[in-house]
Amino acid sequence: MAVVVCVAVLSLLAVSSVECGGREYEVRGLDPRHKPRYHPGKDFTCLDGSDTISFSMVNDDYCDCEDGSDEPGTAACPTGGFYCRNVGHRPETILSSRVNDERIRFVRLDELKTEQERLKEEVDRLRGDKEAAEEPERLAKEEHEKRRKPLGKRPAKEAEARAAFEQLDTDSDGYVTVAEIQQRMELDDDQDGEVSLEEALAYLDNEERVDETVFKDSVWSFVSDKITFEPAETEPPTALPIQTDAPPTDDTGEKDYEEDYDYDEEDADYKDEERGEEGMPPYPDDTQELIKAADSAREAFQKVERELGDINREVGDIEKFLDVDLGSAMEFAPLHQQCYEYTDREYTYRLCAFDKVVQKPKNGGRETSLGTWVSWNGPEGSRYSSMLFENGEGCWNGPKRSTKVTVGCGLEEAVLAASEPNRCEYAMEFVTPAVCPPPPTPGTPVSHPDTPKPDSHQEL
Repeated sequence: MAVVVCVAVLSLLAVSSVECGGREYEVRGLDPRHKPRYHPGKDFTCLDGSDTISFSMVNDDYCDCEDGSDEPGTAACPTGGFYCRNVGHRPETILSSRVNDERIRFVRLDELKTEQERLKEEVDRLRGDKEAAEEPERLAKEEHEKRRKPLGKRPAKEAEARAAFEQLDTDSDGYVTVAEIQQRMELDDDQDGEVSLEEALAYLDNEERVDETVFKDSVWSFVSDKITFEPAETEPPTALPIQTDAPPTDDTGEKDYEEDYDYDEEDADYKDEERGEEGMPPYPDDTQELIKAADSAREAFQKVERELGDINREVGDIEKFLDVDLGSAMEFAPLHQQCYEYTDREYTYRLCAFDKVVQKPKNGGRETSLGTWVSWNGPEGSRYSSMLFENGEGCWNGPKRSTKVTVGCGLEEAVLAASEPNRCEYAMEFVTPAVCPPPPTPGTPVSHPDTPKPDSHQEL
């Protein structure tokens, strides 16, 4: 059965307009193809020609035409057709007898479809806002990261420069001199067998001697790739041999460590950065504002995206419901999403109409699928007397399990029996008032309530 979406107009039903005295006259549930046959200023002739009635009797909730054409917008005629424009989909005509039962879902589905389209547009707009806010945020974070990484390596580089300075300062007077540079043959640029005065002065930035600060700032970068220095001796405390003949001093190690690195607050920040993101310095104010703006855009986008997800699920549920054959007059609608159980000596069976059949041992254990809903499969003329469930769990070296459910009349819904007449083929007996014949109606109307017409409503 196709999914049907009816548009809520006027009295919440699909309508077609016909002209009357220069104005539009709405006929609920009318297929536009038949508009020329419906004229408010003339009597109406049933489309099958079976009768002619006053136009005031069209859609008056009383069936006058055998083909139901006088009641396209009510449920008065079981054979009548109700036209659904089905916006965005293929138009379809459904039995008028189903209009009252499904109208609420039609209207709700139409409302949801409208809201769904609005939210889709909103999601697209907010996605653009989010991406526009995230781009400057990303660039600012990248710039912050670029600035952070070189700084994070500074303590190690300074330690290397300090170690090199100490190795070049052979007399340990706190200066690297021209004479000390001339001792390092690696700095003989012209390879004439000696480091000339000019070569030494060039490395010392034309100074006869430089202290550690100048060495780090001006000299180190020139000599670091020419001389292989021994790494600084900075063994961790845990690697030192245990001294048993002298008590440890209280603060010598810590003092030496502090003197070696000469830490200040900036160095402490660098050390924190080496620990990872937790030690990362806070973003500057302008970057934090960009992050807040991006967070706000993300939050707005995610909120509407969740709303759209909820709408999509509800639309899917209603369309799934409308896609199920619930009987010619929706008589099986009460069974939808309902489950019924039956227990015998070994198993508990659960029948979920239009969904699945499962079996579970009474003494505990996992459920076994006996099939999922396929269709009604009763014989011709009695289609709704049997349900078919297939593609259940496979039997050992056998086919997949399946179940046939015989549907009979009962005062209330109940599973009366369950069995396995053939291997992997199950049978159940189910009763429901939905298939019980209607009680006889006392008396038969012989005339239309408004217009005396003795032969218009005679029952044969």
